[in-house]
Amino acid sequence: MFARATGCLLFNLGGLHHEHWVQAHVRWLDDEPVTVEPLGERVRRTLEGRWIWPDVVLCTAVRVGVGSDSVDITDEGVHHDGVLYVPDGESSGEPVRQVSNFTDENEQFLESDLDADREALADLIRRLRSVDPKDTLDSLLRELKLERYPVLHGRQFRLSVGTGSNGHAVELAD
Repeated sequence: MFARATGCLLFNLGGLHHEHWVQAHVRWLDDEPVTVEPLGERVRRTLEGRWIWPDVVLCTAVRVGVGSDSVDITDEGVHHDGVLYVPDGESSGEPVRQVSNFTDENEQFLESDLDADREALADLIRRLRSVDPKDTLDSLLRELKLERYPVLHGRQFRLSVGTGSNGHAVELAD
């Protein structure tokens, strides 16, 4: 992520002669100390995915340092030492690809696990960023497509969240 954010070119030196002119310009990022720190940390939670379970930190930006250089990443997640840092510009869930290659011990690609974990991360990000109760409920109700249920048309309900045996209570207000 550091190389990508700083515009560095990544390539495989395997095919180049040890005296090739480019060798003098190669920076071995793996040989330098790496630091990753969240800027403007908001919340930490564990993603309970199907294949992966990293800690997730929502923040304004992620500062990635290699050696004496650093860059602030604001639009993509960064995985480091078991923690997935998610800056404000990331909401897709794609950073799960940094946590795992989603390949099992038989070298089988687990596409359904990747899809499930990507959606789980995107959902966790949405839930943790929700700050307005009305907007949050509107968003959840839109996903349910309640207009498909004729029995609900024109009805009014009273909803209490955090109460009742289901974690909520619903009363018909008609």
